[in-house]
Amino acid sequence: MKNNKKKLNDIYCNLEKHFGDLGWWPAENNFEVIVGAILVQNASWDNVTKVIAKLKKQGVLTPSKIMGMKHSSLAKIIKPVGFFKIKSERLKNTIKFFYEENSIQDLAKFDFEKLRKKILMVKGIGPETADSILVYVMKKP
Repeated sequence: MKNNKKKLNDIYCNLEKHFGDLGWWPAENNFEVIVGAILVQNASWDNVTKVIAKLKKQGVLTPSKIMGMKHSSLAKIIKPVGFFKIKSERLKNTIKFFYEENSIQDLAKFDFEKLRKKILMVKGIGPETADSILVYVMKKP
C-alpha cells in the first residue's frame, strides 16, 4: 500500500512538473475555492459562477463579511445553487473552521491523512469537497 502511494505521488509530481498549473479550479484566491467547493455540491458550475460574481458585486466575498451576514440574507444571495438554507449554514461552518479556528498555513502542515480527517469533521464537508480543498487550497497531491 505504501509503495502504491509513493508511485502515485511520483506520477502526480511528474505530471505537475511537466504540465504546470492547468487552472482546473477557476478562482482568484483560496477563499474563493473554498466557497466554490461548498456551493458546487449538487449544483451546476454555471450557477456557482453566477453566485460568486454576485457575492463579489455586493462586496461580501470575504470570510468576515459572510460570517457577519444573517443566514437568511446569505441564503437569498446563494439561492441559484439550490439547497441555499443548508449551504448557508455549511458555508459558515467551513469559514469558521478555516478562518476562525485554524489558519490555512497551519493546517497545511498536517500530513495528508490527518488533514483530510480533520476537514471531514466539518459539518457539511464530504469526501469530494475535502479532496477539492486539499488539492486546490492546501496544494496536497
